[in-house]
This record gives sequence, structure tokens and C-alpha cells, in this order.
Amino acid sequence: MKKDEAISQLVKYAEKPVINMESNLFHPCQSMADTQTMAEHFGGVENLKNKKYVLSWAPHPKALPLATPHSQLLTPNIFGMNVTLACP
Repeated sequence: MKKDEAISQLVKYAEKPVINMESNLFHPCQSMADTQTMAEHFGGVENLKNKKYVLSWAPHPKALPLATPHSQLLTPNIFGMNVTLACP
């Protein structure tokens, strides 16, 4: 998996825990919140395994960071969901 060098450097030199709220590559807090919502809907995180997760992503006229879609593809996979990306 690609590494976010800026966050890695912060972690390396920080004296306190570092939480990535959003970086150039990842938006883990957003994807964890979305996963929590799905877990609540399906009756627990253990019930997410083998569920179908589809992310549709279309180009935007203005260049936008890819942190959100990256995390939206990675986090459901961690919990055993079958992830599909639909994009033109």
C-alpha cells in the first residue's frame, strides 16, 4: 500500500499520538465513520463480511484530492466486504 510520507514523518518525530484526519492520500476517519454506519445497519461489524460494496466515482471538472475514494476502497476491504469501483 502506498505510504503517506508527510504523515509518516509526523509520526516519526511526534511525542504524542498522531491521528490522520485527512491527508493527500487517505481520509481514514471518514471511512471509519462510514463503516460504523454500515455495521450499525447490518447488526455488527462481523456482518459486513462478504457484503457487496460499490463505490461510483466520476471525474470532476476541478481536480479534487483522491483521499476519500482511496479510503472508501480500502476500509470496506479490511472488513471483508467485496469492493467494486464503478467509474467511467
